[in-house]
Amino acid sequence: MPDKNFNLTTNAYFKPYFLQYQNWSTFWEDVNGGEHKVFTFEASYKNFTLKTLVYQYPWYFGQKFWYVAKGGVLKNCETSETNNWDSVTGQDLEKLFWDLNQEIYTKAKANYICYIKLDWEESLTQKLELKSNLELLSFYKSEYSGAKISNKIIQYLQTMVLDISLIPQGKFFATDQLTNFYEYSKPLWNTTNSNVKRYTKKALTLDWQISTEKTDANFEAFWQVYTATKDRQAFVTQTKEYTRQLFDQDFSRIIILRNSVGEPCCVWQGIVFGNTFVYLSGGNNQYSFDNYGQYLIHLVAVWLGYCENLQVYDLGGYDKTKGFGKFKENYKGQIRTFLGDVDIPVANFKFGLIDAGIEIAKKIKGK
Repeated sequence: MPDKNFNLTTNAYFKPYFLQYQNWSTFWEDVNGGEHKVFTFEASYKNFTLKTLVYQYPWYFGQKFWYVAKGGVLKNCETSETNNWDSVTGQDLEKLFWDLNQEIYTKAKANYICYIKLDWEESLTQKLELKSNLELLSFYKSEYSGAKISNKIIQYLQTMVLDISLIPQGKFFATDQLTNFYEYSKPLWNTTNSNVKRYTKKALTLDWQISTEKTDANFEAFWQVYTATKDRQAFVTQTKEYTRQLFDQDFSRIIILRNSVGEPCCVWQGIVFGNTFVYLSGGNNQYSFDNYGQYLIHLVAVWLGYCENLQVYDLGGYDKTKGFGKFKENYKGQIRTFLGDVDIPVANFKFGLIDAGIEIAKKIKGK
């Protein structure tokens, strides 16, 4: 299991989640189009501002809902420091929080939004001393009587991060020097368990071809392995067009592992925001599984982050009940836990009617 006592030295928690970066929201809005829009809201009090991006989604019967996606970016206007939650008192933050919520709610009502889905940054909720989504719900019900725990989440409620800053800076390596890089980066790998160390070293002895270039051939290789993995494991993927547009963004990165005859076997796609490298999607085949490609590809990802002077590697969504979660547990990273989504009806009658209709449809489908 992950080491609960492992503390990042980089103040990773003081950095906004990638969904709160303007570059990501612009990409998301452009690639989805239609009713998919992003709005910025903020509240100010004393020398602080609390800001969040709010994502608009189309919903059933032509309705729309708003999603506060891991929101809450705190700025000290005197120092320009961002997300230093220790610099604000709980009382001042609560004032900012309620003012921001009311601003969002008022604008949602004016724009005929059916409901607001709230999913706050975990450092914010910790500062407000909220330890569960039930406590968050109780917090909201004092102002919004129709608030309820959401029965559908959009993003994972947990993710796992590794501290790349443990690796000394100043000496850089090429991909054909990964064995040397692995030894140089031992301060990081020593925080992982024996499986990660053993299988990463085994993968380094095998004849892998490694590519991180954003070429058409590498995109097609990614798509081939990614969709084959999706078919085998029955998970949902984005469309090829969406994935290609993400691939073409300046902030995206790709890793392709090929076997000795050039066949793609293990693939990885991620993004860079702030000081953080985020793994979004990937896949592998049986050859990769048998030859520890899934361990080597995360070593390459750490190497990429190190080369770009990043401090944090986010391994992506974590769920201890799933196979991918059990694999990530080997890395013993710090787990970020978000409280979970709370829904606030704006058009109460419409929200209740549509929500009830959805539940009835599910029951009929279940029969």
